[in-house]
Amino acid sequence: MTTKKYYQAHREKLLAESKVWYHENKERRQEYDRNRRQQQNEWMREYRKNNPLVRIQTHRKWKYGISKEDWEVLYQRQQGLCAICDKAVDRNKMCTDHCHTTGEVRGLLCDDCNIALGRLKDSPDILKRAIAYLEREV
Repeated sequence: MTTKKYYQAHREKLLAESKVWYHENKERRQEYDRNRRQQQNEWMREYRKNNPLVRIQTHRKWKYGISKEDWEVLYQRQQGLCAICDKAVDRNKMCTDHCHTTGEVRGLLCDDCNIALGRLKDSPDILKRAIAYLEREV
């Protein structure tokens, strides 16, 4: 009798036995789960140490919908400079700026410029008033 046929013929008995084993071996299951989680954590730590950019690239793809290649094209087009202040920024520290309404990527910014835009709520009107404020005579 094949495994599938055997299971179908003895389904209730096998389920009952499985349920009994499950309850009788709670500590054994918990120990196995602990060990498995520990192994996975160690593996993940090692993987992240050996592949530091994978997390960043995965985040960019998930949040902004931009591939590694598209991001690299944008970085090269900006020559590694912030799109606002022209400060040279390490590629791993570059912020991906996007429109919060459409989700469209606008460019790459240094952390300071990215925070400034966020504080000004990405509003051109507020930014114009801030510029006028800075340019007025004291």
